[in-house]
Amino acid sequence: MSKISFIGSGNMGSAIISGIISSGLCSPSDITATDVSRTALDSLSDTLRIATTTDNAEAAKKADILFLSVKPNMFSKVIPEIKESVSENTLIISIAAGMSISDIEKLFAKEIKLIRVMPNLNATVGEAMSALCPNKKVDADSLDMAKKIFESIGECEIVDEHLMDAVVAVSGSSPAYAFMFIEALAD
Repeated sequence: MSKISFIGSGNMGSAIISGIISSGLCSPSDITATDVSRTALDSLSDTLRIATTTDNAEAAKKADILFLSVKPNMFSKVIPEIKESVSENTLIISIAAGMSISDIEKLFAKEIKLIRVMPNLNATVGEAMSALCPNKKVDADSLDMAKKIFESIGECEIVDEHLMDAVVAVSGSSPAYAFMFIEALAD
């Protein structure tokens, strides 16, 4: 498997990392994660035995597959930090809701291999339903690798980008609302 880096290692990033490791797609030594919190990174390093850093450019430079797993409002800060470190062969996977392929390509200001993905909260228990949408630069092998990654946390389907907003509403947000509803009933 390739070297994989995660820019951002919150709940979804951590769930994907756990899925990759538990499915045997790659070893923890092939994964690097970044975060602004050193405490969060130390915890991740202790539990999953992956490399961690607060340097996004360093993580991007070593990645064959680069996950953008930060909130959409952070893209305009993070992408300028990393875009020179990303090679033309790097597969970029964005899990940010509301950031279109075109939006992300504009921020990189160069041709990139990009897959837009909408996983859902169920990834934390290995039961996610993820929708994948590749740009025109993504080849069959890269798409197959991305599918294997997302199958490590549940199921996935390839969709056209015009369907991604519906995926966000139905698959991405609905489980979270159902969880909140059940939690409120329990309270």
